[in-house]
Amino acid sequence: SIAYIFPEKKTIVLKAQTQSGSWYNINNSQPQTVFSKDVFTLYFPHGKTPVNASYQYAVVPSISPTEAANYYKNIPFLVLKNTSQIQAVNYPGIGVTGIVFYEPGTVAINGSLSVSVNRSCILLVKKVSNNKYSVTIADPERTQAQIVCTLYNKNNIGNSYTFKMPSGDNSGKSVSATIDLPIISNVEYVDKDSLELDIYPQPSNGVFNVSFFTDHSSDLIIYIFDNLGKMVYMESLRNYTG
Repeated sequence: SIAYIFPEKKTIVLKAQTQSGSWYNINNSQPQTVFSKDVFTLYFPHGKTPVNASYQYAVVPSISPTEAANYYKNIPFLVLKNTSQIQAVNYPGIGVTGIVFYEPGTVAINGSLSVSVNRSCILLVKKVSNNKYSVTIADPERTQAQIVCTLYNKNNIGNSYTFKMPSGDNSGKSVSATIDLPIISNVEYVDKDSLELDIYPQPSNGVFNVSFFTDHSSDLIIYIFDNLGKMVYMESLRNYTG
């Protein structure tokens, strides 16, 4: 059995009737043989010209009526966004979030993680450990050569990964990668004069230089943010001095 779970209370129309069609209607390489079956249609009556209308539901297979009732009382997922730009659902119990980006955008999954992409795509992110996430991404439209995904922690410090999307016969297939977020165990604030920090030229046309000096060896991470607070560059320097 299959249950259709509707988290929101809305009017639903259910119709049960015989319908006919052929596989040829959706794929011209298939036979034109017409099949007739008893099927049901379930839909939300939005009307002819809906404005900002929305809906959400879950399809749960292999579930009994009693289990479905319990599922409805304790829905295990959270709808983070449901707009014409982004649809996102989070399953806190298993640490998985599924997102459909219809355009570039950002989704705050919780207080400690946000996901940003520069192209439309379908994305699945799963927490592997405290600072490690598995990201799987696909381009159903098969138009992108690469997609950049950035994960941000609660301090808005993140890490980006450029996914090279499959082409040819593999176009549209998903690709996966693991993205690590930096763990900050100690923060020491220093003024720019002690680092001899200099950024030039100012103003710039988007291309500029950053120079600094430190007289003791240490691990450094350089982050550059734009005026909207979005990280646009990151570089790690191990045992750096000079």
